[in-house]
Amino acid sequence: MSRKPVSPESSDEELMQAVCLDEVPAFGLLYGRYKGRIISFTRRLLQNQQKAEDATQEIFLRILKKKKTYNTAKKFSGWLYSIAANICIDELRRLKFSGSNEEIKYQNAVAGHADAPYQEMEKTEKEIIIKKALNLLTKEQKMMIILHKYQNQTYEEIAEILGKDYNQIKWQLKIAYEILEKELTPYFR
Repeated sequence: MSRKPVSPESSDEELMQAVCLDEVPAFGLLYGRYKGRIISFTRRLLQNQQKAEDATQEIFLRILKKKKTYNTAKKFSGWLYSIAANICIDELRRLKFSGSNEEIKYQNAVAGHADAPYQEMEKTEKEIIIKKALNLLTKEQKMMIILHKYQNQTYEEIAEILGKDYNQIKWQLKIAYEILEKELTPYFR
């Protein structure tokens, strides 16, 4: 029984199965399909364009290194975002505990300091206000909001990505949205 060749119309799971068989074009198609979304996800978490691009490269390298651990019964996007979340958490921990100049830049970015690198990308006051509100959340709540609101992941998908119970995700997102609503209501009436 022969497998049909991969194409841009192939599902994520079909492409990943081809990647597991060392079919280079399949990886290129997955990379093209998800690169923008992953950069967006990592930039929102790391709040630095260069770190987001570096993390994105690490995420796709990790896919190649860990391809044999991919469970074909699960959605590829859930596995991908799980890898992305873990790499971002590791980077945030590294920045927090390094005590280097990078940590100062990170703290400035989180606080909305004027010389923070990501400030250059800010286009509107609304985006700045939303970023400040997101920074009031825990890392986990922030990640859940980004996955849900910006990456269009369902509660079930977020639970799978983060390895948590569905009801726990639902409850944590409810709390996070309440915090954001309380913080943002004075600005967006």
